[in-house]
Amino acid sequence: MKTIYINAGIDNRMETAFMVEDDHFSRFGSTQQLLAERDGQESVVDLCGAYVIPGLVNANMHLLQYGMELSQWNLENIDSREELMECLHRQALGQDDAWIIGRGFCQNKFPLPKREELDAVCGRHPLALTSKCGQKMLANQKAFAKAGIDEKQIMMSEMISYEDGMVLGAAKEKIKAAMPSPNVETMKSWIVTGMRALNQMGITTVGTNDFGSINADWHTILDAYGQLSYQEKMTVRVNELCAFHSSKELARYLDEGYGMGIGDAMVTMGPLVLKAGVKDQELRLFAQLAAKFNTPSICYADDAKEVDQILRIMQDIVLEGNPLHQAMVYRGSLSDDQQLWLRQLHMDMVVDLVCEENRSFPFASLWDACNIAYGAQTPKNFFDIQEAIFNRKEISPAQALKACTENGARLFMANEIYGFLNSGKKADFTVLSADIKQAASKQNEVLRTVVDGKTVFEKQSR
Repeated sequence: MKTIYINAGIDNRMETAFMVEDDHFSRFGSTQQLLAERDGQESVVDLCGAYVIPGLVNANMHLLQYGMELSQWNLENIDSREELMECLHRQALGQDDAWIIGRGFCQNKFPLPKREELDAVCGRHPLALTSKCGQKMLANQKAFAKAGIDEKQIMMSEMISYEDGMVLGAAKEKIKAAMPSPNVETMKSWIVTGMRALNQMGITTVGTNDFGSINADWHTILDAYGQLSYQEKMTVRVNELCAFHSSKELARYLDEGYGMGIGDAMVTMGPLVLKAGVKDQELRLFAQLAAKFNTPSICYADDAKEVDQILRIMQDIVLEGNPLHQAMVYRGSLSDDQQLWLRQLHMDMVVDLVCEENRSFPFASLWDACNIAYGAQTPKNFFDIQEAIFNRKEISPAQALKACTENGARLFMANEIYGFLNSGKKADFTVLSADIKQAASKQNEVLRTVVDGKTVFEKQSR
């Protein structure tokens, strides 16, 4: 199948038209030239001056969890405590003792009900409501009991405010782990819901850390993705960021033949996830085991001490000339010594351009030595992405767009396959109403998203 797109502004190119043949770009040229060379077998799409960029790559998120949360009860439009309590009362009617799960409350919007009040309204149901930012959870006594959180744990933990029913950190994860395990069909519906939202933002590829993000075994998660890919229902390219809690489970994964690049055109195994903060010996064992099987690591650090630990371990792992891309996810500032270390190791960095915590990240000093890619765990809308691209003061809009496109492809060692508007590359692209590098405007919209040559989102004209 051949499709000619005409009358386009094309990022970093002088041409105004291009041809997509099956799943890849086959030709670029002027509108007049490509129309003159038609053989009658091509369909033609007039973009009417719209602007074309490579498909956006979000290199660090939880796609399965994102789709699950989009499928849950949405609390964002609840404006008062009374409205929340009335909604909880309706949710509790006629559901036996099923979990009540929701997301999107804002603690600063109105005073939240206490745990005893939640128990009075829906005490026979385990209740778990996650905040809009995803860091906090409002839970009732039944949820605490289901999670096995007893009085001793409540007294000893700084992450639990029992009277308020508010939990953070490990306690929140414990309640999530107590929720019913979804079956494959449910997970598939969550993935589709998440992909649909991403396509509307122009996102065509993700790195997704799904293992452990929901209460399901990693085999089952891969089965859900595999079925969708086989059924040709994937509308986002997925690079699975693989997280394991034990070296035994990682060894099992590797022994079964999994590793970086294993998969198909739409679902591929990506880097191993490493979380700093454990003993050096444990972190080094994971990184060495992965490297032995040609699988790079993507390392998560929460503070400067953990950054130092990762750099210390990676100094032994990164070998000169090795094509594996070792990467780090970090929010915050870096010391001069840490920046020097990163430049010497040529490590990739994954940064949320939208996040306020990253305002101090040294983009300019690391740009030439490190591959910096965009990653947002909970992408909200396209305007946030374009505002981040246009308003980063440390790097140009062109560089920020590169971080959101080709640098993400490089992170997953796929830059020979997608991430560029070049002949022979996969036809993954986003059509905008205006050049994203010129200004951030809510009038600039995603008009069309194309993945593997297929239109997966098209904005309907009003």
